Amino acid sequence: RPLLGLGLVIGSIVLFLRSGRRNPALGVLAIFPLVTLSLASNLVIPIGTVKAERLLYLPSVGCALLAGLLLQGLRPKRAWLQAGVVALIAIAFAARTWARNRDWQNNLTLFQAAVEAEPESAKAHHNLGVTLQELGRSDEANIQFREALRVFPGYAESAFCIGQIYQAKGLDNGAISWYRKALAIAPSNPRANENLC
Repeated sequence: RPLLGLGLVIGSIVLFLRSGRRNPALGVLAIFPLVTLSLASNLVIPIGTVKAERLLYLPSVGCALLAGLLLQGLRPKRAWLQAGVVALIAIAFAARTWARNRDWQNNLTLFQAAVEAEPESAKAHHNLGVTLQELGRSDEANIQFREALRVFPGYAESAFCIGQIYQAKGLDNGAISWYRKALAIAPSNPRANENLC
């Protein structure tokens, strides 16, 4: 996958540079997905999200327009080839959508799928922890909050949630300790301050 991604990046840049004045639309569409994706990739500006499908909406518009432009370049005699390529792409995306829809049954299935797909995402672990906590599965939630803190030690909200779990179990010393950890990360956290009081 990394080599394929690198190949796509290099191919886009080469296509952009080679299209130049001959076909400016092709050049713009070749580089459009890279430019729009770079804004949400944490390379130019840190945005606090490791991976999110919503970040691909605008880059995918450029990819779709580029694919359309490239297909349009095929000779009219090859209309069957154009239709076949479009049909294969539509089938591939429909299959992926069908498979992904199973993850959207509820928050539990969604965040379990997110953790499975991206085990190094602190946000996915935290969100799964919140969902488990809401379902009364506090021991499992505790594991997910700790995993979020392992991935990103600055996740104050996860430390706060662990404090809530300890407090709900009547383990006041543990709750106080976790609220203090949350405040050490984010001193102005009003809920941690309130619960500590």
